[in-house]
Amino acid sequence: MTDQLAVACQDASTITFFTTDTWEPTTVLDVVAQPHELLFDHDRRLLLCSHAYRSGFYGDFTERAHEISLIDPDTHQVVDVIDVPHAPHGLALKDNLLHVSVEASEHEEGGIVVVDLDKRKVVDRFDVHAGGPHWVTLNGDKAYTSNKEARFVTSVDLGTKATERIEVPGSEGIASDGRRYVYVSTPVLGAQGVDRGVRVIDTEVDRVVRILPTEEYPMPVHVTGDLVLVGENSLSGNGFLSVFRDFERVARIEVGRFPLTLESSPDGRVAYVSNLMSGTVSIVDLAGLAVVKELDLATPGTAGPHGLAYLS
Repeated sequence: MTDQLAVACQDASTITFFTTDTWEPTTVLDVVAQPHELLFDHDRRLLLCSHAYRSGFYGDFTERAHEISLIDPDTHQVVDVIDVPHAPHGLALKDNLLHVSVEASEHEEGGIVVVDLDKRKVVDRFDVHAGGPHWVTLNGDKAYTSNKEARFVTSVDLGTKATERIEVPGSEGIASDGRRYVYVSTPVLGAQGVDRGVRVIDTEVDRVVRILPTEEYPMPVHVTGDLVLVGENSLSGNGFLSVFRDFERVARIEVGRFPLTLESSPDGRVAYVSNLMSGTVSIVDLAGLAVVKELDLATPGTAGPHGLAYLS
C-alpha cells in the first residue's frame, strides 16, 4: 500500500490524507475540534490525534478539549475516542502505552497521562509541576516535558515517578535521539532578552550541556538519523528549517509562516514542516537541503496545518 502523510488542520477540524507518490489528497476526515498533534502507532495501525481546545489556542481559548481520537489509517475512519483530562497536547508511545502531556486544571497540576491502547483507557498519571506542559518525549525509562513559560523542563522517572527540574528559560518543542540526548527549543515564543536556541540535555545527568543557536524563535524540534531538525519562527514573516549534524548547523531553509510541527520519512530522506499561518506543508529533501514541494491546505492567516504523521 502506498505510504501516506496525514495532516491535522486546526481551525477546520479535519485530517487530510495525502499519498506520498503523487501528493494527491485522498480523504479529508472531519474530527472533533480542534486536532493538534498526530502520532502513528505502526504496531496497531492506528493514527492517534490529540484535541486540546474547542477553539482558540494556548493562552486564548474558549474551552479545553479532552479527547484522543483513534483513526484507522486505511479506511480513514475514526474507530474510537478516548477521554483524557485537561487539554492534551504532545504524544509519545512506549509499547502499548501512550504518554500524553496535559495542561493543569483548577484541581490538578499539568502532567502526563498514560493511556493503555489495548484497554483504551487512562491507566496512570505523572505530575510535572508545571501549568502548561506541551510536548513530551521518551528516552529509556524517563519522560521529558517542555513546559512553555515555566523555566524548567521536567524529567520523570517512569518507574518511581520521581521528577527532576532541568533549568531552561522557557521551552517549546522537545525531542529525543533515543540514546543520550534530549533536545528542547528555548525560550518560549516571544520572550525577550534570552538567547534563542535548542538546549541539549544529557540524559545521563539531566542537565543542559550545550546550545544549538538559532536566529529566530525555535519551536518544533525533530530527530531523524544523525540530523536534528529545528523549525524557527519569525514574528514578522516566513520561518526557517535549520538542520544540524554533530551539533553544527549544515543548512537553514526558508519555509512558510509559523512552522509548528516536524515529521520525517522512515528512511530519513525527507522532512515535512507544517506552516500553521501559511496554510501549507513544506516538503524538504534532506539530501539536497531544499524545499521540493508545498502542499496547500488552508487559507493563509487562519490556524491551518498543525500535527503531522507519516503512515507506512
